[in-house]
Amino acid sequence: MLLERMHIQDRARFIPAGLFAHRWTLTYTAFSVVVLAYGVVTQLHPHRVWALWAVAGYAVAAVLAARRRLTAAAVSAVIGAVVAPGTALITTRTAQLEVSVVAESAASLIATGSPYVPGPSVLAEYNPYGPAMTLFGAPSQLLPENRIGDPRIWFALIFVMGVLLASKLVLARPLPRRSRTQLMVLIASPVVALPMVVGGVDLPVVGGALLGLAAATRGKVVTTAVSFAFACALKPLAVPVLVVALVLMCALYDRRTALRAGSACTALTFVFHIPVFADPAAFVRHTLLFPLGRTDVVTPAGESLVGGALTRLVPYGATLISAVLAVAVVCAAVVLVRNPPDTFVRAASFAAAGLTVLFLLAPTSRFGYFVYPLVLGGTAAVCALESTRRSVGTRALPGRMEVSR
Repeated sequence: MLLERMHIQDRARFIPAGLFAHRWTLTYTAFSVVVLAYGVVTQLHPHRVWALWAVAGYAVAAVLAARRRLTAAAVSAVIGAVVAPGTALITTRTAQLEVSVVAESAASLIATGSPYVPGPSVLAEYNPYGPAMTLFGAPSQLLPENRIGDPRIWFALIFVMGVLLASKLVLARPLPRRSRTQLMVLIASPVVALPMVVGGVDLPVVGGALLGLAAATRGKVVTTAVSFAFACALKPLAVPVLVVALVLMCALYDRRTALRAGSACTALTFVFHIPVFADPAAFVRHTLLFPLGRTDVVTPAGESLVGGALTRLVPYGATLISAVLAVAVVCAAVVLVRNPPDTFVRAASFAAAGLTVLFLLAPTSRFGYFVYPLVLGGTAAVCALESTRRSVGTRALPGRMEVSR
């Protein structure tokens, strides 16, 4: 028994320094290859600038990981894929259209009382985001000549804070070094780093939803309500995660706790939507008709991998995809009712899987949407690994005491 406990302790101590180092080397190498190929084929200038910096950062990270310097490798990846290209693009005021749309929504709110242009005629005048997204454009209006007003800085700040606070809530203590390193790798991954540098409107949404889900795990009604109200007022894509969080609260606590959180979230979401009442018709035109393709200006969102292809190639494809989506929603509801998640890891994994199916089957989608399932699933994986390490360390503790005797 003593030898077995010592073996568990040794495995917990030495496996991450050996096997995990090779895993990270392969991961950074794969990042470099994929981003290099993307940089060659893309026609978007901001994306090419990002790819140039990111390839260098991932390459250095791969070398450092091979030498088992995992923290230094993660820092290199963050600098190469986020900090350096982000600084370069912000300094030259180069970004995707969504950044200027958010900035102009704040200007419209100040001038007219509504963040939505009454009669948009060109793509740049359409604002398909919720009214809370205007808050990220406010610094650009208050500091028009200062680069710190760029919305991307505030998108990234809220996102990183959401990920770190959510992980700390779930683990119920300050993050250990290995977990911080893994979260840095998640942030530096191409699916997260690219939108963070060139745009980033989805990042605060998933950050808020992640924090709300973690708060629901701990039964923190106020934090859950505020986080989800803010996220839902940014984009309705946070609503499915809210549903999972309320089911989680029912499973861990009781229906009354979940009802309090849901009611408070609804009330706060209504407060965030007060600017909409200045021009309700404009709100509907921007956030509903435009994404559905019911306006003169066509949405730049492309077709999804599965749903878009079926809609275009199969007779009555749109009807078929709608039916499949309806069946998927019903199946998800049945699973939630019959086998509700009772941990953060299960809840985040379920939400990640559900959003992945949604983005694959929806007629229109964006590659950037997959940042939602990646962040939810990635954070769940980090928390699960840390919980496993704690469990192994706890089982090994009696062995250590026995040896000391």
